[in-house]
Amino acid sequence: MIQQQSEQLSMRLKSYFAASVGSALALASRELGEDALLVHSRPTTAETRHLGHYEVVFALMADVQPTRPSTVAPKGHGLVPKEPNDIQPSPLDRLPK
Repeated sequence: MIQQQSEQLSMRLKSYFAASVGSALALASRELGEDALLVHSRPTTAETRHLGHYEVVFALMADVQPTRPSTVAPKGHGLVPKEPNDIQPSPLDRLPK
């Protein structure tokens, strides 16, 4: 008889509010590393517009530790926000884990 081991995978989700999807992608890459997956993006509602124009959700496998890529972005890739205030952390980051 062959026994199969059931492996449960879990993901950690993190939302970013930013002026553009590219700005959120740049921040997520710096914070979560190369293993982060873009799961969903949508324009923000009128109630959350003050946080940024887009809400962008990323996923990271729970057992994967975020890698810290270089903080220096290559020139010309176009993903670095022009203004530091373009990116706002998600209010969900303040929730207890």
